[in-house]
Amino acid sequence: MHLFEFALRDFINCEATMESSGLICLHDVCPYNSPQTTRDISYMTELKRPWTGDVWKLVVILQRYRPDLKIDILKASSTGFACVSNLDANNTDLIDRYDSILEQFIDLTFEEYNPESYYASFKLQDPAEYLQSLR
Repeated sequence: MHLFEFALRDFINCEATMESSGLICLHDVCPYNSPQTTRDISYMTELKRPWTGDVWKLVVILQRYRPDLKIDILKASSTGFACVSNLDANNTDLIDRYDSILEQFIDLTFEEYNPESYYASFKLQDPAEYLQSLR
């Protein structure tokens, strides 16, 4: 499900079971147009168009509520890939704030957030260079 609340729950549950050296990867974090960021799944199913949903919000949420995490955004076809590291299985900030995060972000659109601000909040990295840096 490409809705941020599902991705957020998945992230919370994954991090809680992982070592600090682990890596959580998320796709579809770099939408290339606003219509594909809709929460309406019919955009994909009925119109047969690429759909990222509002997973992009997870990057904003992690940047805001978990600045301790390292978030690398990779240029990956066609809508980006986030690699999140520096995990902390004991951190409960996201689960403690889950309801307020939902309330704050549920109705926020990509246009309202401002795509330029979103893309200015990180540097797109070359995947090969990123993989090389892991060695």
